[in-house]
Amino acid sequence: ASLSVARDRLQERQIGLSADILAVERQDEQGVAMRSNLREIASDIESADLEAEAVLSQSISMRSSLALSGITGFNETRSMALQLLR
Repeated sequence: ASLSVARDRLQERQIGLSADILAVERQDEQGVAMRSNLREIASDIESADLEAEAVLSQSISMRSSLALSGITGFNETRSMALQLLR
């Protein structure tokens, strides 16, 4: 009788351990999926950062160009005004 009880307890433990292993495997799969999602999100953020840097660079270039045009226009106007005064 005690052998039968011991066998039943071992089977119960085996079932419990199998359930624990399945739970760990599920958690591992979820962890892999989560890491994959986080990598994708990080990649999207990096892409957005690069696009923002490109827009900022274009904006700075445009401002520099406009400033140069403004200075050139001012110098031409000043030159014409000086010619009129002569």
